[in-house]
Amino acid sequence: MTKSNPKGARPFSSSLAVHVVFKSSLAKGGLSFFRHKKFFNHLIKRQSELHRIQIHAWQIVGKHVHFVIRAKRRRSLQAFMRAFSGISARYFLKAERGKPKGKTFWDYRPFSTLVDLDLKTKKYLALNRQNLFEDYLEKKANILLSMNRLLLRLLAPG
Repeated sequence: MTKSNPKGARPFSSSLAVHVVFKSSLAKGGLSFFRHKKFFNHLIKRQSELHRIQIHAWQIVGKHVHFVIRAKRRRSLQAFMRAFSGISARYFLKAERGKPKGKTFWDYRPFSTLVDLDLKTKKYLALNRQNLFEDYLEKKANILLSMNRLLLRLLAPG
């Protein structure tokens, strides 16, 4: 991931899938990606149909979003990535099209690499999805436990 201008073409193959990562450090608190899954579901479904690409997997991981997608044409992949990044940034920053608010929502250009969707990769994606969900539940439980301890200290006599 880099902030500089691209030096070469993004990797692309019509026969292989592309792993793409979008990252934003602003996605915390009320802007957390976990709180906006319904928005992401709608956006991803709509844009994948519009640009005729296949989404094999996607996962929200804290402050970034992973995709494993396949497109027949490079232009379709580029159009999907442009639309996803632009629409989601406008949604989270509450900005209108063509009127930026002086902030950049995404930290870097999206990272992408080619992946072969063999059985091993599919198992990895399924396991990763399960582990991420368990990590999220564990973090939520730890936060609740910390809050309970704090309340007990505050309410304790003496």
